[in-house]
Amino acid sequence: MIGTAADRLDAGGWLTASWSGPAGLALTGTARLDRSGLPTDWYVSHDLGLSWGRGAFLAHVGHRSSFSPPTLGDQFFREGVGVEPNPELEAERVPSEWVAGAALEMPAGGALLGLEAEAYVGDVEGMIVWLPDYRFVWSPRNRDVRRRGLEASARLRLPGAGLDVRAHAAWNRTTWARGAEDVQVVYRPERTAAVVGSWTGGGWSASVAAAYTGARNPVPNPVNRLPGFWTVDTGLARRARTRWGLAELRLDVERLLDNEEGLIFAFPDPGRTLRLTLRLER
Repeated sequence: MIGTAADRLDAGGWLTASWSGPAGLALTGTARLDRSGLPTDWYVSHDLGLSWGRGAFLAHVGHRSSFSPPTLGDQFFREGVGVEPNPELEAERVPSEWVAGAALEMPAGGALLGLEAEAYVGDVEGMIVWLPDYRFVWSPRNRDVRRRGLEASARLRLPGAGLDVRAHAAWNRTTWARGAEDVQVVYRPERTAAVVGSWTGGGWSASVAAAYTGARNPVPNPVNRLPGFWTVDTGLARRARTRWGLAELRLDVERLLDNEEGLIFAFPDPGRTLRLTLRLER
């Protein structure tokens, strides 16, 4: 692609309306019109939602569609060894997606407890998936997929102690739309999870995060599946006011346990990494 020029114009506009009714009911609606510059085409999408709230509880259901143009990086990046761009990529489209969820936030003694859950189902037309060809050269391509999932999260806050603990888990089934086969799309983990704890007080802050990346398929069939893995990151920071302004010194340790598992086969992570950051605000 060296020396090749490309013109592209993406534009969009939307209109949103909302209505609040009796007994905690609320209705929202959004209509959107987008123009994709490559290929040149127009797309209409929408988002309709109905919610009901009572005290600390809120439930919602909705129907939506969406449009997402390919990135310039996927189309026109300068290729390297084993990769090449694809200027013929089209936009990802979700013509119909249903979503339903509920949330609860309430005090529990001196703590604040929050719970959320959401389920969705909606196929994607033309999802941009990176795949190798017969030469094992990687390039992004459009593929139709079937998609459904469930997400749940919990959060516990102790404002008096400066503690905040969050947990999140997700199940995302994204499979090839090709007959009766039900195979997860390459390098899309079906299960992910994370637990994050943080503390703030007296100008200090600290955090610990553990994240799980589930099993991945390195090829478009269920063979040689890569096992899931956990990573642990930590951080410690000190903020103080100086004559030059508000200063923050922060030390982050990524991959604390020095594991090198990577999302993609043959591309391992470097392992434990330390990063020291000094920030000054005036």
